[in-house]
Amino acid sequence: MTGLLLGAFALNRENALVLLPIVILWIVLHFRSEPVRRRLGWAALVIAGMGAVLLPVALRNQSISGEFLISTSQFGPNFYIGNGRNATGRYEPLLPDRGNAKLERADAQRLAEEASGRTLRPGEVSRYWLDRALAEIGDDPGRWLRLMGRKLLLVVNAGELVDSESMAEYATYSLVLRTFRWHSFGVLLCLAAAGAVLTRRRWRELGWVYAIVLSLLLSVVVFYVFSRYRFPVVPILALFAAAAVAELLRRPFDWRLWRPAAAAAAAVAIVAHVPLVPPATETHFSMALQLSKLGRHAEAIAWLERGVAIAPDDTELRVRLALLRLETGDGARAIAELTTATQASPGMAQAHAALGVALERTGRSAEALRSLDTALRLEPRLASARINYGIALWKVGRRDEAVEQYRRAVDLDPQSPSAQSNLALALHQTGHTAEAIIRYEQALALKTDHPSAHSNLGLLLADAGRLDEARTHLLAALESSPENSGIRANLGDVLLRMGRTGEAIEQYRQAIATAPDSVEHVMMLLERLGEALIRTGRIDEAKAMLRRGIGLAQAAGREDLSAGMRQTLAKLGPG
Repeated sequence: MTGLLLGAFALNRENALVLLPIVILWIVLHFRSEPVRRRLGWAALVIAGMGAVLLPVALRNQSISGEFLISTSQFGPNFYIGNGRNATGRYEPLLPDRGNAKLERADAQRLAEEASGRTLRPGEVSRYWLDRALAEIGDDPGRWLRLMGRKLLLVVNAGELVDSESMAEYATYSLVLRTFRWHSFGVLLCLAAAGAVLTRRRWRELGWVYAIVLSLLLSVVVFYVFSRYRFPVVPILALFAAAAVAELLRRPFDWRLWRPAAAAAAAVAIVAHVPLVPPATETHFSMALQLSKLGRHAEAIAWLERGVAIAPDDTELRVRLALLRLETGDGARAIAELTTATQASPGMAQAHAALGVALERTGRSAEALRSLDTALRLEPRLASARINYGIALWKVGRRDEAVEQYRRAVDLDPQSPSAQSNLALALHQTGHTAEAIIRYEQALALKTDHPSAHSNLGLLLADAGRLDEARTHLLAALESSPENSGIRANLGDVLLRMGRTGEAIEQYRQAIATAPDSVEHVMMLLERLGEALIRTGRIDEAKAMLRRGIGLAQAAGREDLSAGMRQTLAKLGPG
């Protein structure tokens, strides 16, 4: 049972593997009254139980990757994140703006393969990052020792290094959490230190428990620190804390007993409260992101404003707030926020890139290009900045340079549907039809619900005479964007070319019903509908549509738009 539990624990937290030698030593040394053969048999059973859980995983990994891995292949990348030249002790993504579990493994593999110049298996990717980390440690061992000291302080800090969700923030909504907020990791650690001193005479019996706590904490320090990574030591610390509480209830005023325990607790309290952990704003960021995806922008902005109030120096949070203001049409405030962010963090490429986006969206293309150029000089691998740089270049007429930026964005992030679709659109508009079709297909393989990519691909396929495929893509575009009258009009054109005139007429009618208040757009739809009706011999209906268009042009003072309709109406004769 111990082996089975250790195996399950190791699948959940890989650093639990450090407990196996401790358990084996405990069996061998603790039960010395038992024959050696029996103790070794028990140790073998623990290993067998652990193997029963891990072996199927390793075999499945081998069948998929060709390598026998008992868990993931992320040892090397994780070790590099925690120990590389730019490590801080906290999680930092290998590429800026890519701190997402869905992207980590792909980024690690792509960067390793680019550096190696060949395709690598998962184990080889892990070894690349491990070797790189060890080389950078060797280049400056003093830096690494200081970093390890910082990580030791972080792993025992009373503050919570939040991954994505802050219990302190949730306490705002929970009476239970508010009531017990005082019972932090720091309080538990102080009580545990007192309990360890009070039970020190039993050190031979409890030595293996000390080893469990130390090994689990040090196994976190070896990589990088999140508070949730240290959670497995909480039950063990609770045992020692309970010993302190029990002794306090039994002998509360025995100062000879309590003096060394109180000194230990005080020393731990000082170390645990070194101000290393910044205010937790990850929940604000995550909540705002999800709310904005749901279109609840006002609530998202409120969450970000609260986060900025808690951590005014958090530039990343300010950048997100500014971009959200930009989405809601508040371009002036967005630019002001981002200007402040770039001045506060001049080396932060994402802030310059976001300022470039805001300037471009407000029509200040020349300034946008300067900001985006700064972002890319700071971080050449920032794919999103290259996409926006391409957009800005396109708007000022530098089309060849824009296409080159889109290509580089795709090279940097081939899994980005945005990079693929922007390149496809640029190729489409510059007449590179064959490659544009391929790029649109790649974009849709990455993101199937991409209405503009489906629609544009449909148009290209229609031009190439592949009408059935064009119809399929235009229908898919309508599923994601049923109110888009332009897509309906394009679908109507394809159906008309396929000889499905009745369906085309229906699409044109629906397009007119959902068309925006644009005289040119509505007149174009009325003209197409009129042509379709003429083809089916429904002349009276066609005349009615043409007259409606002529009247619309007259009412808008744009009679120049109705010349073609007048000619067609004249050809149809009186009536």
